[in-house]
Amino acid sequence: MSMLFTAAEVELLGDIEFVEERIGGRPTNSALASSIVGPPHGNGASVYNQASTTGDTVNPNRIVVWDPPKRKFFGPPGYVRPTKKSQQTEAAPSNEDTSCNSRTQPPTFLFAYSNDLSSKTVSDTWNAFLDVENSVDLQYSWFGSVRFDTENMDIEFHKDFNDVTSTIQNNLPDPNQGYQNFSVGSNVFDVIEKFYSNTQAPVCGSIICILLKRYPNEADISRLVSKIRSHHTFIHVMTSATPSGGSQPKSMYFVSSKTNGMGPFESDDQFFDIIGRFPMFATPYPVYATTVQVNGSGTINLPDLYLPKSDDYWVAITYQDHVPIDSFQNLNLRWTNPGDSGNFAVNSNDVSGVEDGGTYACGWNGFGATNYSMTLEYSYSSQDMQNLQIRIYSGTPLNNWLPYSD
Repeated sequence: MSMLFTAAEVELLGDIEFVEERIGGRPTNSALASSIVGPPHGNGASVYNQASTTGDTVNPNRIVVWDPPKRKFFGPPGYVRPTKKSQQTEAAPSNEDTSCNSRTQPPTFLFAYSNDLSSKTVSDTWNAFLDVENSVDLQYSWFGSVRFDTENMDIEFHKDFNDVTSTIQNNLPDPNQGYQNFSVGSNVFDVIEKFYSNTQAPVCGSIICILLKRYPNEADISRLVSKIRSHHTFIHVMTSATPSGGSQPKSMYFVSSKTNGMGPFESDDQFFDIIGRFPMFATPYPVYATTVQVNGSGTINLPDLYLPKSDDYWVAITYQDHVPIDSFQNLNLRWTNPGDSGNFAVNSNDVSGVEDGGTYACGWNGFGATNYSMTLEYSYSSQDMQNLQIRIYSGTPLNNWLPYSD
């Protein structure tokens, strides 16, 4: 959505933020990005001449104002389309839950939140989800919500997300119903198990978004991961940087790692901002997923990337597997082939000044319909092992399920 103003009206504009900023930070008309006619305007909004795609001359009195992404959108599109397409390699199909396939639109979205979070954090995050969902209109068939880290929890499903909003407002966090001891672990594993046992909403190919405040005490995730994979579910977990209890900070991070999801650590007051950058809207389908272990400095080769379609894709990375950001210096994800190359770079200067101090970087990048060799250059100030999630998501699904990353 672009907005048109006269030059005089631009002077009256304040701090404008569009939904595009939350779902990728770019104008919907990619031609605008190549027609910048002046320096950033005011608080950072760039001013563009708008030329017709039919060859009309530019009208100097009609300009487009686009507020660029505020932070953590690294590696904007800027690439040359390859001249030759290559043969694609397809992932092997799964023979487990066959009630959906890789091209099925995610049927159910489950919003699960800890009772230990504040009511404001939960409300703001759900409302931010609705803002983007209303704009993108992915059209989930079912919406579920559940408050966990309580003795009793019930998942409620609705067809209309307005009904979900009412349910969430009636079940906001209540400290009197929560665990009173820091040593008690989260029952988030039970949430996922209960989701799969429901008889109301379909589970195959669904997306689960978890707001985690209390760590689980379970370290063994093998059985849970096996069940998630059998139903082709994608798990995205936002973990609080200030936990309320539990002993295993990385259990749910590894669950998201092994289900092609994302698992950043973030401050509670930034949950609402990060949820719109999760791959649950315009680009819910993973087309590339790998989880790598690195320490110190170096360069490693990653699995090759195979893409069937020239398009803009959503690149998402966790550059540390814990908080605070104590050893990260920089990383650079590179993709190359004889006709095309690009990169997605993050460095400590990019993340040191942001408000949340979280571990998530994401942004749009353009790719051709071809095969790419992938490498990761990285630098950390310590020898502690880091488990990094590297993902690329698309608005177009693959013909077969993408293999899960181990």
